[in-house]
Order: sequence, then C-alpha cells, then structure tokens
Amino acid sequence: NYREVGKLAGNLAAEVLNGRDPATVPIDNVVPEILTINQLALSGLKDTWMIPPALHDQADLVIDATGKHHKAGATAEIPRPPPGKKFKIGIAYFGPDPGAESDMQGLFDGLKTLGFEEGKNLEVRKMHAQGEISNIPGVLQTLDNSDVDVIIPMSTPCITAACGMVKQKPVVFTYCYDPIAAGAGESFTNHLPFVTGIGSFPPVADTVELIKQLVPGVHAVGTLYNTSEANSRKVIEVARGLFAQHGIKLEETAIVNSSEVYQAAQALVGRDIQAIWITGDNTALQGFDGIVKNARAAKLPLIINDPEFTARGALACVGLGFYQSGFATAKPLARVLMGENPRDIPIENVSTKTLVLNREVAQTLGVTFPPALIQAEQAQNAARKVSTPLAKKWQIAEVTYSDTPNVEDALHGVAAGFKEAGLVEGRDYELKLRNAQGDMATLNTIMNAAVTDGSDLILTATSPALQAALKQAQNTPVVFTLVANPFIAGAGKADADHLPNVTGCYFVSPFDEMMVALKQCIPGLKTIGTLYAPAEINSVFFKEKWTEAAKKAGLEVEVVGASSSGEVPDAALALCNRNIGAFCQISDSLSSATFASIVQVAKRAKIPLFAFSSQQAQSGAVVCVARDYFDNGRSSAALAARIMRGENPATIPFGQEQSLKVFVNLQAAAANNLTIPEAIVKKADAVIGLDGKFIQPVAAQPKPIVKATKPTAPAPLAKKWKIRFVEYVQVTDVEDTERGIFAGLEQAGLVRDRDYEVKISNAQNDMPTLSALVDSAVSEGADLIVPISTPALQAAIRRAGSVPIVFTYCANSAMAGASKTLTDHLPNLTGVESPGAYKDLIAMVQECLPNAKSVGTIFAPSEVNTVFHKEQIIKAATAAGIKVEAVPAETGPEVSDAALAVSNRKIDAICQIGGNLTASSFPSIARAAYSAKLPLFASLSSQAEAGAAVVVARDYYDSGVDTGLMMARVMRGEKTADIPIEVFTKTKIIVNLNGAKACGMTIPASVLKRASAVIGGPK
Repeated sequence: NYREVGKLAGNLAAEVLNGRDPATVPIDNVVPEILTINQLALSGLKDTWMIPPALHDQADLVIDATGKHHKAGATAEIPRPPPGKKFKIGIAYFGPDPGAESDMQGLFDGLKTLGFEEGKNLEVRKMHAQGEISNIPGVLQTLDNSDVDVIIPMSTPCITAACGMVKQKPVVFTYCYDPIAAGAGESFTNHLPFVTGIGSFPPVADTVELIKQLVPGVHAVGTLYNTSEANSRKVIEVARGLFAQHGIKLEETAIVNSSEVYQAAQALVGRDIQAIWITGDNTALQGFDGIVKNARAAKLPLIINDPEFTARGALACVGLGFYQSGFATAKPLARVLMGENPRDIPIENVSTKTLVLNREVAQTLGVTFPPALIQAEQAQNAARKVSTPLAKKWQIAEVTYSDTPNVEDALHGVAAGFKEAGLVEGRDYELKLRNAQGDMATLNTIMNAAVTDGSDLILTATSPALQAALKQAQNTPVVFTLVANPFIAGAGKADADHLPNVTGCYFVSPFDEMMVALKQCIPGLKTIGTLYAPAEINSVFFKEKWTEAAKKAGLEVEVVGASSSGEVPDAALALCNRNIGAFCQISDSLSSATFASIVQVAKRAKIPLFAFSSQQAQSGAVVCVARDYFDNGRSSAALAARIMRGENPATIPFGQEQSLKVFVNLQAAAANNLTIPEAIVKKADAVIGLDGKFIQPVAAQPKPIVKATKPTAPAPLAKKWKIRFVEYVQVTDVEDTERGIFAGLEQAGLVRDRDYEVKISNAQNDMPTLSALVDSAVSEGADLIVPISTPALQAAIRRAGSVPIVFTYCANSAMAGASKTLTDHLPNLTGVESPGAYKDLIAMVQECLPNAKSVGTIFAPSEVNTVFHKEQIIKAATAAGIKVEAVPAETGPEVSDAALAVSNRKIDAICQIGGNLTASSFPSIARAAYSAKLPLFASLSSQAEAGAAVVVARDYYDSGVDTGLMMARVMRGEKTADIPIEVFTKTKIIVNLNGAKACGMTIPASVLKRASAVIGGPK
C-alpha cells in the first residue's frame, strides 16, 4: 500500500524538518499490504477465472464490473433484512439432479449468512420441468404470475426461457455455464435490465488433459448433448478446438430429449472411441444412468464435468463446485431482494475447479490413477477440509418395520449424520432401504435377505427391526435408532454392557414434561387415555412408563390395546367412551401409521388429542411434547461412522437422545374449546395458527368457545346445493371415489335430493369434452364443482371462475397449479390429494421378487399427474436399489408400442404407475407383460381386474369419504380458502392369481395373507 508507505516517509521528513539529524533517523523497511480486486478486468475473461468468495470479502478495495470503487467486502455492502419482513423466491430448474441440489444448498447457505433463512423470513417455491425443455415455459409462466419477489432460473434452458418470457419479476440466475450464450445479454456488464446472476464455465482444457492422463494414446473421444441447449453448444464449440490441438477426434451425438439418451449412448459406444466425455448437458444428465450402463458394457472410461455425478459411475471428473456457485449467487439475489435493480448488478463468473476420482470404477476398468492426480485430489480435499475415502465402500442395509413420519425423520437424521461425519454416499457407502410395511413375517424375510446379501452393517429403525436383527445378524455390526428400550429388546444389560456386535441411540418419551403440559392446558383433568400395541415391546414399555408418570401426577389412565390397523378406529372409539378428559397417544409403529384414524375419532368425540411425535401436530394433535427423531437418527449415524472407521461396536456405549421439541396446534385447540397457556405457546418450537399455517410462537389466543350442547340430528341445509361431478375417464377407481363421496356426505348428515342434487359428467378421455363439461356446469349454475382426476381439476381451475371446487383423485395439487402448499392454495378450492403408494409398491416388488434390480413403467409426458407419479416411483425405487426404465406415450396406440419397448429392455418386472392414459389402455400393457413373461405390478385398483398380478393402490373409496366430509363443510358455510388440502395415504393390496400365472409369477403366502381381495385361482 504505497499510500501508507508515503505517509511513513512523510513522518520521517517531518522529523528532519523539525531539526533532527538525518544520520540519527533509522532507515525503515515497512510492507503495508492492501488487497485490491478488479471485477472489471475479470468480467472480460473467457476462461474459468474466479475470485473466491472468502478472498473477495477480505478485500480492502473492490473495483466492480462498472468501474466503481468500493471499500471492504461485498457482504458488508448488503443491508440485513429488516425484522418481520417476509421474502418469497421462486426457483425454476430443469429437473432433479445432484448438481442442481448442490447449487441450491449453496444458495440457501449463502442466503442464511446474509440474514435470509427458509422457514423464518424466506419462503421458497420450487418448480421443475421434469427434464424436458418443452415444460419450462409453463413453469416460468406460473412463477411469473405468482407472488414471488424474484425468480431464480437454474440451468441454461431455464435461463434462456426466463430471459425471453419473464415479464413481471426480476431474475437472478445460477447453475449456468455461459449466461451470455444463454441470452442474458451482450456482456457481464451489458445485460438485460431485469436479469443478473452467476455463471460458471467448466474447465474444458483441464478436461482434455485429464483424459490424456487417464487414457494414454487416446485418439477419439465420444460425447452426446442436446443441440438446443446453449450451454452445451458453447462448451462443445470450445472443446472441438482444444481436442483438435491435441490430435484427438471428438465424436458427437445429438439428442433431443431424455428418453433418447440410452439409445444415443448405445450408438456412441459402437464407434471407434477410447473414452466418453459428458459435460453439463441437462438432457444428458437426466439420462445419466443409461450412459453409465453403456460405458460399463463397452468397458470405456466415462469422464464428466459435474462432480456430484461421479459416484454414479464415472471414472473421474474435473469440473465445477456448484455449491460455491450457489453460495456466490446469494449475494446478487440478496441485493435484489433488498431493492437493488438487477441492471446495476454485474453478472459474475464463479468457477471453483474440483477434481474427483472414482477408485471403484478404476478398479473395474483396470485403470491406475497417476500419482500426480491422486496428490492433486488429496491436496484439494485437504484445502477444502473434504474427508478422505474409507478403505472400502460399506454396504449398509437400512431395515425398518414400517413406513411412518417418525421413521422418515429418523432416516433423514441418519443421512445428515453420515454427512456430518464426512462420509459420502456412493463413495464410502451404499444404502439399501428395506421396509416390512408393518408385517412381522416380511420383516424376518427382509432381515434374512440383508444378512445373506453380505451387508457390512445393518442399521435398524424401530424396536421390531432391532429384535429381528438380534435374532438373525449375530455376526454383522448392528446400529439401532428409533428404539425406546434396547434392553428389553435383548440388546444388552446397560449402556456399556451390551452384545458385542450392537450399538445405537435410544430414546424415552418425555412423559413428565407432557404431564405438566396436560395439567396446564386442562385444569382439573382427572382421566387420560391411550392406545397401545401389545405385540410391540416398545409400546408396552411406553404404556407402563406413561401409566407410572400419570399416577405420580395424580391422574387415572385408561388403556386399550389394538393389534392391527383395522382395530385402531374401534379401539379409539372404545377409549373415548370411557369418560376420559384427554386422549394422549404414546408413540409406537402401529399408532404412528394409523394416527389419522385416531384424530378422526377424537375429533368426532370432541376430546383433545395430545401426542409424543412432533409430526402429529400437523395431523391434528393439540400439543406434542416429543424427542427429536431426526436428532436420534443423526446420533445413531455418528456411532455407525465410528464403526466404519475401525472401532469395535462392543466398545461403543449406547447413547440416549435427550432433545425436547414442543409443537402447538392452535387450530386443533380451538376445535376442542381449549386455550393453550401463553407460557407453552411462547416456548414452543413451532406453532400452527388458527388458519392451519405455521407461525412464530405468539401469546394471542382465541377465547374459549362455548361448549357445544349434545348433538342432535342435522337439520336440512338452507338451500339445495347443485353439485356437478366432472370426470376425465371412467375406471373402477373413479367409481370407487364416487361411492365414497356419497358415503361421506351421508356420514356428514346430508341427504341426497333434500340437501343436494348431483349431476355426473365424464369426458371419456377427451380433453376438449372435459373443458366443455366444466363450462356446462358453470352455465347451469352449479354451487359446487367436484373434479375427479388431475385433468378435470386443471380444467376447473381454468374455467370454473369463482365457483367453489372440492377436488379428489388427484396425485399432487401443486403440480396441477392448484396450490403451493396444503394450506396455501387457490381461494375457491380445496380437496383431497392421493399420492401414489410407490414405497409400498416397490416394497411389494422386493417381497415378490427379492432379486429384482430393474422395473419398467410407461408415462404420459403431457399429464402432470403421471409425470409426478414417475418421479415418485423413481425416488422410491432408487432408495431401494432398483432402477426404473420409463418409456413415454401420448396416445392409446403409443401405449401399446411403449409396452412392447419396455418389455424388451433388461427389466425384472413392469411396475405401472397411475395415469389416465395408461389406465384406459392398461390391457395392452398386460398383453405385453404376458408375452414377455414379465411379472406385472400396478398402482390402480382397476388394473387388478385388467390383468395385473399385484396391485398396491390407494383406497379411493375411503379418499372419497374424506372428500364427501370436506364437501359438507363447504356446504355448511366454511370457506374453501380456509380448509387445508388433505393428503390421503390409506393403501390396499389386490392380487390377481390368473394374472400372476399368465406372467409366470408365484405370489408369496405373506402377500396373500395381507391382500384386501384375491381374484381368480381355485374356488
């Protein structure tokens, strides 16, 4: 800093001028430093240069891309958000992929450092295009017409579309190679006035050098990309010249959509190439598994530029750390949220080079990494504090007795715990989730499979799963979570005295704390009740502990047992008839899985319901005092990580989870004439308000409602309602829904032809007819429209105007454009969602076909519900270690061709997702399965009669009942805007023995035993 040097020299001169002899003034040597960053120079570079965010924030002087000088770091220049102000952002992305998730995580972490935190002062709405460019305009149009403050397009196709069609909102982009090529402007400083963001160009030159090191003598490299993606065109343009400079031919294959990726990769490996390189082409990455499969079959090394994909089968990656790109994006986004105009914020290029080597793939291919590469990776990881890989990749079996919110919380905690311990999935371990769906025989079967498959470690969730492991896995390390008492399960005598192969973290519900809350909420309370499961040792243990705590507090306890889900409603009703003042449900697998039915019984009896699981506050419990099951899973994962790093489980004491969470539901309290004390509300971790939405803890409480008199027979409504059912297709499931609606209206005390009249119209699978039916309902003066199916709901949203709507038989209302969340939806509608039971369906495939590795399905890209179903089955199957081959079809004849195409792929079964097109064309799918001798599973009840061997479906009759009850609320005066959308999850199993025989499949006895219906076979 020469200004400071000059000051010091001036001081010396002053001493001489004041008479001091220069000979007596020592010569000084000073090095005052100043760090200056020139973004103006940086913005003109085309290479992968960047200023690391940490260095940027340390700068004494910054010259921004407009030439302005600023002191101090960028963070200091961004004002903190004012207290109480809420911000909304909308994220539009191409499709789910690890790179996008990493970028998003960086974005959220960066925003948090700047004072913007999701769930507090930041609301985030995410929408993606299901991996198809044609879907992007609809996503952006929805966000542009919504109430978000800023739109964040991720991926070049989304940015290109946003630059051309967003009209009302500012745009801050990320997850993009070349924003200029994407259409954001002419340069980083001369860009569209409503757009700014962060670009991240990949290290193409480094990629060429990496390929040369890994494949000595390489003369041809193959690649595939979507020519309509500007980012890919730009990267390939740069790459052609670089490969040519090194005498390497670049064999290019063009693709148009993700369904073409597998076949394109198959053709590519047939050429004379020595390696495959895939840059960040969004379409290619959506079909990445197909590329990996073909590369492996041809024994070709696969090199990529997206680090997050390396673990899925690439040999190596030199690419971008998209987490850092997202983190950097937080700054321009925060500036726009705080009121700056995007035109005044220069675009920046942030490219953090990342090297990742996949040793497992190298061993398979017989490739030896050069020492220099290994050293470079280690140095990079050390600098970033990235953990080193374990000595081996551990095969971990996650085994759980049932699929409940508590289990999901614990398993999410396990994943977080592994990450915190520095373990990377795909590099250090592979997880295979096995779920017994509440069946003990199945639990023993899947535990045996986990042991015989050679699992290195078994991680159990729930006490029944731990008991099964203790019986069958004596020679395999076992780590438990979500267990109340491991000692009565047989795992040990004390925390430090246990079986040599077992450790874990257990919890005991906070009974004393709950007792205090009960007495504060219900002064004068004398008797409380709970259900328990006699077959669950943890449930029996909790029952005894709860009884002890209640008696110590001077309360009587009524207890009723239930052994199956079918017994729970009757047991709950019996308990309510025992003159209890409060229902306080202990935590166990059975009650967790059937909690919705307990809520309904308690609601009808007007008895307040308390619980020990935080998730159950959202389901209708007044107050939940609970242990944190997420933290319980995280603690167990930390113990598992110690074993994976070499510790003996015999020397690791059990842990006990002590965290405490309090959730309050003011809406449920008001429905039960309760006022929650201010002290409880203030200390609550979360509060659900009177409108059903989460709010910050507040003192304000509704006044107690005058207690209702003894109920009498419902009087007629003030008017006879004109109700119009609008249906898209006529199948058994729709008919079941109709019957359920009428039953629900009857349960609500409404009488047909006295309180309402109904007209049912069906479009018979024709979209123009569907729109005409909605128009007809409106013109006839309908008081209530009931769309049955997603297309019918979409038509009603477009054409019903202000007429109240109660929808049903819909997988996801947000995808249909009806809602953002269950409580934040269009004001004139509400309804009942029925997402597909795909975890259950995949578990059924595993039970019937234990060695299944791949299943096929058919979907209609134009049906948003079917696209949602496709995503859900892929998610469920991936978690279970099963691959999904999805083939598109848009018409009935195409379904037949698609069924033949998917049957010819290397799959173990067809597992057909829900959808209107495939439901009406299902016989052609069944014929293809029979011809190929492929076991056929399905997700709609109607498909059992149509030939599916096994159907795992939502019970649409019961979801119809819930719809009818909701309609009655509207007809009695409640506003649709005030009624949260419900999610229906009850499932049934239907077996078709003739269908099983036709496709060469034997149905296990355990499945037949649980089936709601069995078709065919001997009389």
